Amino acid sequence: MKHTKGEWIKRQNGASFRITTVNNDNIAPNIYGSSFTEAAANVDLMIEAANVTNETGLSPRQLLEQRNELLEALQEMKMQIIQWDNQENGTIGKRWATKALTAIQKATNEVKEPIL
Repeated sequence: MKHTKGEWIKRQNGASFRITTVNNDNIAPNIYGSSFTEAAANVDLMIEAANVTNETGLSPRQLLEQRNELLEALQEMKMQIIQWDNQENGTIGKRWATKALTAIQKATNEVKEPIL
């Protein structure tokens, strides 16, 4: 992927914003929105996407695909994870289950159902 490497930052430019590198090299000048708040939020989103790409070497789309693959694998293992969750506290199975179930819940906004 060919894009400007390094950390991107937001700079206010009157009623608009611009995105630069930390060395003040322009990446995107004069970014506006329908409001000042929207323009700031748009810039923050662009900067976050670029900085995460620079940190991970993966685009936001690639990270989403990777997340979905990992979530699918965890969900396929859910029955085993539930069995681990039934183990006593302090066991490695219980620790794995807690982490796995928490990750699934976080990724899917799922509410943990009581295990009968």
